[in-house]
This record gives sequence, structure tokens and C-alpha cells, in this order.
Amino acid sequence: MQLEIAGTALQACTMKIGPFESPHAAYQLHYYFCFRTKQNKPVFSTSVRESMQAHLNSICEQARYHILELQSAENDLRLLLSLRPGHPVADAVKKIKGNLSRLLCAEYSELEAGRIWSRGYFAKSIGKVTEATVAKYIESQAAHHGYSGGSGSLVCGYDEPKQTRGLSYHNHAAFNLTHHLVLDTYRHIDIFDDVTGRALVEYWRRVAEKKEFEIAQIRVLPNHCHLRVRLLPTMSVLECVLALMNNAWAMMNRQFWGVLKQTAGWDLWEPSFYAGTIGDVTTAEIKAYLRTAAAKI
Repeated sequence: MQLEIAGTALQACTMKIGPFESPHAAYQLHYYFCFRTKQNKPVFSTSVRESMQAHLNSICEQARYHILELQSAENDLRLLLSLRPGHPVADAVKKIKGNLSRLLCAEYSELEAGRIWSRGYFAKSIGKVTEATVAKYIESQAAHHGYSGGSGSLVCGYDEPKQTRGLSYHNHAAFNLTHHLVLDTYRHIDIFDDVTGRALVEYWRRVAEKKEFEIAQIRVLPNHCHLRVRLLPTMSVLECVLALMNNAWAMMNRQFWGVLKQTAGWDLWEPSFYAGTIGDVTTAEIKAYLRTAAAKI
């Protein structure tokens, strides 16, 4: 599995106040895509598919997407991509489908611009481990870090109501984009307790509602936080993290200035975060599936 550490630049931040603009990230963001042809017609010949792979390599290299696996057929293209925190899924889809259409139409006279791809697409987050495994890990944070018994009150959390979550639909896309996020407090200082932790949980839930992403799970420990979040394709991981970090910083400065003074945790967060994609299948399983499908063509 590829684990990348990079300084990521802020692409679109709606925050006007806050100390964070371009935090560093340790991340592993893998997404499985399926693009179908218009009306599911078999328009990709063997020659076209060979050209498509060459063009894909060029497009993704220029956009700094990393192709982990791909498989094409006469009527669809399936991709396993590694993206960066500043890359919204919707932007990646637009660049890939748009550039492929332009390049293939210029090369093959039988192909017509605007009549290659179906309007919609399928996008799913996957990872090294499944979402169920990560959910159990986040749930066990109190015991994992030795906060039990009387000190268990130092761990505050939220778990969405138990329900079966399938695909979501937005702007002709079918998707499930779930991520595990970890934020560390400034210099790993113990800042949060049962009062500030509960306030943070409730505030983050209001932020998520306003910014139109979903929080499935939160655990606030004294010196770090775990979250499981679901994003729309139009929101990058970086945009989500900045909304969480900067809004929490503003809330703590308004409501708990004395806590920040007492702990010397003025910045609240380390200027870094971890982000990993998760899903109901793993990256290894999708790779094996695509290779098996390619072998049968």
C-alpha cells in the first residue's frame, strides 16, 4: 500500500478566520470509479482501449493522480486511483472524462465529442482495511488509550444511529466516499476534557450540517481526535479537514479561552492530519477483481 506524506495546498477554503491554511498530511486515499459509455453502447474497440490507456497515463501524471489499476471494456472504463487530499473526486472525474473524450475524438473519426460518456458515474472509497474494522477501532479508543473507569469521562464521542448505509446520489453520481480522519492537538497537549470534548462534538456536528458532509463517528480524547466522515464528490478531504480544524479553533477561542491559556494550546491543533479512505471492500480486493476481469476480455 502506498502511504504518502506531503504538504498540501489549500484549493478552496471558505474559512475567513483561522490559523490553518495548508496543513501537512499523511494520507492514503484510494477510490474506485466506473464510467459507462452513452446508452451503454460498445464504442471502445481494442485499438481505442489501447490509446485510452496511454492517454490516461498522461492525464493522470499531469493532474498528479496515481493509477493503481485499470480495466476497460467495449462499454465502460473502471479505474482504481490514488488521489491527494486537495483533489475533489468530482474534479478528478471531470478532468479524466473530459480530456479522454477530447483526445480520443481527435484520434478516431468515428467517435463524436459529447457522445462517448454517460453523464453519470460511480465512485467508491476503499482502503487497506474495511470501514467496519475502522469503526470498531474508533469505538475502542477509550480502552485503547487506557481511559477506563473514572477517567473514561475524558473520552467524548458520537456514533450515528445504526443503519445500513448504501450509495448516495448527487448530480448524476452514485457514490459512497467515507474517510477516517485523525487530528492531533498542538504539541500533543492534553487540552480536551469531558466539558470541552462534548462541546466540540456538538459543534462539529453543526459544522458538518452547514458544510454538507456527514459525520458517522467521533472520538475526542484529551490530545487527539478520530472521525469517520462521508463527503460529497465536490468536497476534497482537505476542505473538510480545514472546516473541522478552523471552526474548532474559533469555537475554543470563543468559549474556552481559559483552557487554551492554562494548557498553552493556543493553536489547538498540530498543523497536520491523517486521512485514509475506507469502504466495505479493500484496495487489494478491488485490484484482484479488476485483474480478473481484464484477463477474461
